[in-house]
Amino acid sequence: MTTAARGAIGGSAGEVGSAHRAAAAAFIVVHGLLEEEVQGLLPQGGGAPVLVRLEVDEPTDDIYCECALGRRAWVQAKHELSVGADGKGLKPVIEQWASMIRDGRVEPGDGLVLAVRHLTGPLEVLRAALNRRRDPYSGAPTGEQQNALDLVRKQFCLVAPDLPTDAAERLLNHAVIWHVDAADAENVLIGEPVLGRDAHLGAIRLRSLVEQPDAAARAMALLTVAARAYAARRSGGDMAAWRRALSNQGIRTTASPPGSRIEAYDPLSLGVHRCIKLNNPHKSELPPYVEREHDSRLRDIVDDVIQGESRMATLVAGSSTGKTRACWEAVLYLNEQQPGRWRLWHPYSPTHVDAALEELDRVGPYSVVWLNEVRRYLAPTDPGAGERIAAGLRRLLNSPDRGPVLVLATAWREHWNDLVRQPSRDRPDLYSQARELLAETCIEVAEGFTVEQLATLRTRVEDARLRHAAERSDGGRVTQYLAAAPELENKYRLAEPQARAVVDVAIDARRLGHPSDIPRDLLEKAAHGYLDDHEWNRAPDDWLGEALRYASEECRGAVSLLTRIRPRHPAGRNDRPSYRLADHVEQIGSRERAFRFPPASFWESVADVVEDASLLFTIARHADNRGRYQRAIALYLRAVSNGSMRAVTQLVRLWERAEDAASAEAICIQFLDRADPDILYVLARMRDRGGELGAAEALYRQAAEGGRGEAVEDLTDLLFRVGRRVEAEEFAAHAARLLKKTHGLVRMAQLLEKEGDLAGAEKFCRKAIGNGNSSALIRLARLRKKAGDLFAVEHLYRQAVDSGHTGVLVSLADLRERLGDFAGAELLYQQAVEKGHYGAFANRARRHHQLNDHARAEQLARQAAKYGDLRTYDKLIRLRLRSGDRDGAERLCGQAAEYDQDWALTRLANIRAHDGDTAGAEKLTRQAIELGVPGAVERLAKLREGAHDPAAAYRIKRFGLDDSGRPATSLPRYLEV
Repeated sequence: MTTAARGAIGGSAGEVGSAHRAAAAAFIVVHGLLEEEVQGLLPQGGGAPVLVRLEVDEPTDDIYCECALGRRAWVQAKHELSVGADGKGLKPVIEQWASMIRDGRVEPGDGLVLAVRHLTGPLEVLRAALNRRRDPYSGAPTGEQQNALDLVRKQFCLVAPDLPTDAAERLLNHAVIWHVDAADAENVLIGEPVLGRDAHLGAIRLRSLVEQPDAAARAMALLTVAARAYAARRSGGDMAAWRRALSNQGIRTTASPPGSRIEAYDPLSLGVHRCIKLNNPHKSELPPYVEREHDSRLRDIVDDVIQGESRMATLVAGSSTGKTRACWEAVLYLNEQQPGRWRLWHPYSPTHVDAALEELDRVGPYSVVWLNEVRRYLAPTDPGAGERIAAGLRRLLNSPDRGPVLVLATAWREHWNDLVRQPSRDRPDLYSQARELLAETCIEVAEGFTVEQLATLRTRVEDARLRHAAERSDGGRVTQYLAAAPELENKYRLAEPQARAVVDVAIDARRLGHPSDIPRDLLEKAAHGYLDDHEWNRAPDDWLGEALRYASEECRGAVSLLTRIRPRHPAGRNDRPSYRLADHVEQIGSRERAFRFPPASFWESVADVVEDASLLFTIARHADNRGRYQRAIALYLRAVSNGSMRAVTQLVRLWERAEDAASAEAICIQFLDRADPDILYVLARMRDRGGELGAAEALYRQAAEGGRGEAVEDLTDLLFRVGRRVEAEEFAAHAARLLKKTHGLVRMAQLLEKEGDLAGAEKFCRKAIGNGNSSALIRLARLRKKAGDLFAVEHLYRQAVDSGHTGVLVSLADLRERLGDFAGAELLYQQAVEKGHYGAFANRARRHHQLNDHARAEQLARQAAKYGDLRTYDKLIRLRLRSGDRDGAERLCGQAAEYDQDWALTRLANIRAHDGDTAGAEKLTRQAIELGVPGAVERLAKLREGAHDPAAAYRIKRFGLDDSGRPATSLPRYLEV
């Protein structure tokens, strides 16, 4: 009979058990190298492993691990373990644990760990029982779990009769069943890349640490080999030793997860404003902190994080109000409560967006993610990049194995509104992920200090800067005064024309979507258009140098109008000098210049200087929304030449609007060889409208194969329209089955519903649901509502909610309200609000309006508006107009303007038009156009029609406006350009 050889890491399990033990140790080491906690290794969190040794001289001697917070784990690694009904299989394990308890080596928070690869039924029950026992909120264990705990107690009493009875409970406090499937990692080295679950996960994690990510699996295997070697010598070491083990085999490692210890950061480098300097010196760059109402709300969130939750907070207010300093104080509080445990990550290099996209997935537990000016990350020139960052942050916040994390963000009120506002149905939803991310994270920061707080600053604070600011600030705006905001504003207003022009170029660039670093070339080439002939002729030869020197001088040692940004890589493509605009000046300048369309020199300079296709597209969209289609076309064409296919579809739209089918078709045909599904789809629609149905059908099919869902819908519609109904049904089914696009099934349901065939429409809705389109549940519910089957409607709504369509809670609440269940409706409305669906406020406000409780209705509108949702105001304004209360409607518009001036202008213009005041409506509409409000240009054309000016209306519809705001007369043709 052959006996099993002793494994390389303890025990007598032979090679299989030995490989499992080595790989389990390697998996722990991976987390140490990444400075991440090993989930499930300790009874409570202990931080990242800092020391891993093997075959130690302890009763439990397979693997020993020390973690960053001082907690330890003694690990027995078993490839498999048969427990048995009486628990005897656990006896050897419990004997070793009992020895550790007897010797007094185990302290609170330490773990006595059984690491198994195969988690059998009894062990799985015991693991669940131990976890439930530690969770004060999970309730009593089940009967099966209680039996598992009793088996451990029984075996403990049998193997350790000399210990007191409460020692069994101490053992249960430390006992951990750790499921780690990592036995096969070493096979990678012998040509059998069969990774166990956790070995595979370890290799994935290592990809962020090794210089060549494709070597990650090999690195995991090398750590396993190193574990065997260390075990043979009863040794191991800290993370540096394990890095050397990789390096000796040719695997080089990079830096740890993103971020650094909190102590390494200077708050000024994170965006906290530098404070004004007085004559008397101060020990600190920053004055002492004075807490206000928002700080208590922020501290509550930090306390949740300390308890193990992952949370996000977004501080919202104007410039220089103390948002960033409040975030920094929250970080200091967190570090005080859990010293040394947390790291802070501020993604900013090479750009904010690039850093976030590159490193976000590497962020792990005990990380603070610092997103000062969150618009930089969630609303960059490429909306897709912003949505990927938002989705990544949502994954981070909702991943228990990556928490706890704290995400801190700041935003100006207008930027917050842009991100959380629900788009109109005819507009693309650019920020759906951002809106979901930011829901319920807003903490408003007051613009000024209260009278009581000012009195405290004047009489009880020793810092002279605070007293000075409290005595001299206007309206309690202490933080603004400390950041030199008043002096900065005066410097801007009193600047010489050339310096003012340069700053105004920067302001226009920022408000029209340019990133914070503005090239000097753009400032130089555009500035002359901001000066009249007299000012330009009087300018000195070195007018730009003088203007930049003036704008770069600091106000009271704190901040300047423009800050020179020195390139970090002078030999690279970003070697052009650039300047950053002070955010306070950006805010006041953007408001003052909001109704001014930039001069021609600005648009020509953007076309000449900017090379990034996404940025060109963004600025073109601003011109487009303001009805300056000529400017938009020039920039879209530049974007196309730099590789933007999105810009092609916008050019087609503008040329079709101008009835220039030749230009629209020509640009599509030029790029047809790219097989871009968006271009194929646009050309298909042109052919469809032109009656070339055969060509349209072929193009729709190509676009559908390329993944354009709307092409599936439109081809289904085309086939149905020409009487090929069976083919339409077959194509819709084919697209759902093979292309995973259910648009055709939904379109069939719509077409049949329109014909009055509700049964047929239901059939296709159910097919769409069967193919994974849960939103079809909502359409099916509406069909059942038409049929009067309210019981089925409620059932389908609830199914939709369970499938993730939480917005349906509003419809469900409305249904309960109609059935007279007001208490149930109120509860559902509240749930909808908690999920970020603020349209619920509108329905609640409507009911209070009907009850003549106008005060409560307006209160609900204000609540919704704080979240960026103005549909409640819209509903109340319509109800007031319907009841003849014009003054009340205008008053509500004024309230809404505090939250979104663009929106309020449009509604106020509608009221003026409703009253027959065409001149007043047109004035407001033109203001909305200069703000870039979508749809305002079309509204102006309608007003011109109403004023019996069809020629102007026609030109506005077709060609938009010229730079001065007059109706344009033509657009450039593609072949001419």
